[in-house]
Amino acid sequence: MKILIIGWESARAEPWRDADAERLTHLRWLMEIGCYGRFENSSEPASVLAQTIGDQLANSGKRVRVIGAALAHDGNLDEMVQPSREHFAEARHLLQTADWDCGVLLERAPTALSEIDIATREPSANALRGYDERFDLQLSELLALGNDTAIVIVASGDAQSSFILAAPHSPLHGEIEGAQPLDLAPTLLELEGESVPESMPGKSLSAGRGSISTEETGYTDEEETLVRERLAGLGYI
Repeated sequence: MKILIIGWESARAEPWRDADAERLTHLRWLMEIGCYGRFENSSEPASVLAQTIGDQLANSGKRVRVIGAALAHDGNLDEMVQPSREHFAEARHLLQTADWDCGVLLERAPTALSEIDIATREPSANALRGYDERFDLQLSELLALGNDTAIVIVASGDAQSSFILAAPHSPLHGEIEGAQPLDLAPTLLELEGESVPESMPGKSLSAGRGSISTEETGYTDEEETLVRERLAGLGYI
């Protein structure tokens, strides 16, 4: 099992819970098959949290690759979102070709998008929601590449941070309360059936709930059917 951690600074702590979040189809699918929650007493940027999780896994012996953050800059809409496209393209390439255990993708919504409408390129309060939809579509392309990858999305905004975690055959489902950012690395190791180093901070969220069988890989048939239906509806397959 490979691990992909996405640190998403979206300007909102939980964009998948907004009133119009039903349009974020793939984020919602990850919530359906996995677990999610708001970190307790943590307001650090998602990029910092994602890199911290990656560092923990690297210290346990994992081969970790980091893809840099998309920074805000001046220019038209296409220029502002181009770094995001490039980083997702690199993540797809890594999933298909590279020899690695954990990828850390750092995604930062350009702040100028809050002033530009996705369709008209005029000032609009809806622009950031449009950017979130673009993020969701790029996520769908990652999900289409394989079914043996654990996906962790850490989001930050509004001085709060939250997470979604979906992994093949994970016993973790629904909302989890009281989680800390440092809990995710030991959780991922335990879900893989690996031992958690005694020196690793945090505690596994899956403690006492079982782990992934070393003989099992991929999502269940039902989970695969769900994602393939979502992708087919969007014309990806």
